[in-house]
Amino acid sequence: MPSIYSTVNLILTPASLIWSPIFAGYYLYLGASVSVLRAKTKYLVGTGPDAVKGTHKADDQVASPTDVQALQVAARAHANFSEQVPISLIMTILAEINGAPTYLVHALYAAFFSLRVAHNELGMKLNNTLGMGRPVGTVGTWFLLASTGVYNVGLGWDSFKSFAGY
Repeated sequence: MPSIYSTVNLILTPASLIWSPIFAGYYLYLGASVSVLRAKTKYLVGTGPDAVKGTHKADDQVASPTDVQALQVAARAHANFSEQVPISLIMTILAEINGAPTYLVHALYAAFFSLRVAHNELGMKLNNTLGMGRPVGTVGTWFLLASTGVYNVGLGWDSFKSFAGY
């Protein structure tokens, strides 16, 4: 029996399909890092002095300052990824659906992913959270997001002009 994909091509965003598990995998890695450190510090909610501690095992043990700092960094890295990636993916998917060349979409995804990994691995985790990857990842992500927005305006400009009566 032939596959439906052999007769009808239903894949609208091939580059997005390839990159989505890569982004999801790194997101899961960041989340797992937070979970491991939560178990180690027994901080169930929060990361600082007001954190809610669990009631299991030896609660009289005090989490080491190094582990608490590692939890704070891991939680912030996970949150940063969660804040920046969805809008980046949405903007890139919109470009792909509306006719951006596949090579450009792959380049955008590669750049977005590299910048987010650099932000964490070469920024948040290095030099007391002040590694060069942090500003490079942040500014680079903002630049790519703005560039993708401008590119998307170009893709939709004729449609907008038609709608506006020009």
